[in-house]
Amino acid sequence: MLKDIKIAVLLLCFVVPFALIGVHKNHQQALTLSRGNYFFERTRDTADVGSIVINFDDKNSISLIKKDGLWRIKEADDYYASFAKTNALVKLIYNTFIHRLDKITDIDNKKFDDKAIKITSYNEAGDILDLAIIAPKDKNNKYHYAKLNQTGFVYQLEGDFSLSPVLADWLQMPILHIAYNQIKRIKTDNFDVYRRFKAEELKDIQSGREVPQMQRFANYLWYLGANEVRHATHFKKQDFELKKTIELTTLNGVIYHISLFHNNGEYWLNIKLEREKLISGDAPFILKENKTLYEGWFFKINPDTGEAISSFGL
Repeated sequence: MLKDIKIAVLLLCFVVPFALIGVHKNHQQALTLSRGNYFFERTRDTADVGSIVINFDDKNSISLIKKDGLWRIKEADDYYASFAKTNALVKLIYNTFIHRLDKITDIDNKKFDDKAIKITSYNEAGDILDLAIIAPKDKNNKYHYAKLNQTGFVYQLEGDFSLSPVLADWLQMPILHIAYNQIKRIKTDNFDVYRRFKAEELKDIQSGREVPQMQRFANYLWYLGANEVRHATHFKKQDFELKKTIELTTLNGVIYHISLFHNNGEYWLNIKLEREKLISGDAPFILKENKTLYEGWFFKINPDTGEAISSFGL
């Protein structure tokens, strides 16, 4: 019996060190194989990425859904996502490298208690590809700490995951981007101004006098953005007052029909496009490119801007 115990002890003394070496070797192998590799590897290896969802610490979320080859925002009634923003996000996901990984500890877990974001990618069938939890950069660390797919490791990532939680930042904006010197005519409920060419000042169509203050009105439309977007099927027009209608014609022949609605301090725009008769040039191209961005959509604008547009007169 005593002899058997001694043999067992000897075996343990022989086996345990090799087991520990194996564990250490596996960890070192994981470390070696992962460093310099892509973090979102499953996403990179999938041709049919269907959606990317970002969850922020304040419970806000941005859900990018790919439809007909274009990214849309679920939280904005599937309106079009910013081309620049989505391209930057996709590039970040596809090009993020692992700087280091370690077995996760309780101390590591505390890094994810505050202000961490969660990024989940899905294929077109709705299956999860990658689920990453990413902590903000520490002021003393140039890398993000991250967890991935419940692997039990904590990763250090290169790249910048300081993503905006603001919905408006992810929308394809601006709604309008019309330079003053491109405006040919502005006709509203209470004034009508016109010019023949860009070097001429806009003039009152009745009196013929120049109206230099139209520059101020045009500035409201120069780079007009929206805080929220709704599809027409979810916008209750009957709850709003039509405050102003604007017919704005550009020198290249595009006509913007703008309707401004108001209710309880909120201002919403609806825009429809057409072109002047007998106009060629780039007007057909502009109409084709922009119609889908306008028709069937309502845009909530800054209330101060809405009030300024609504009350403007000569």
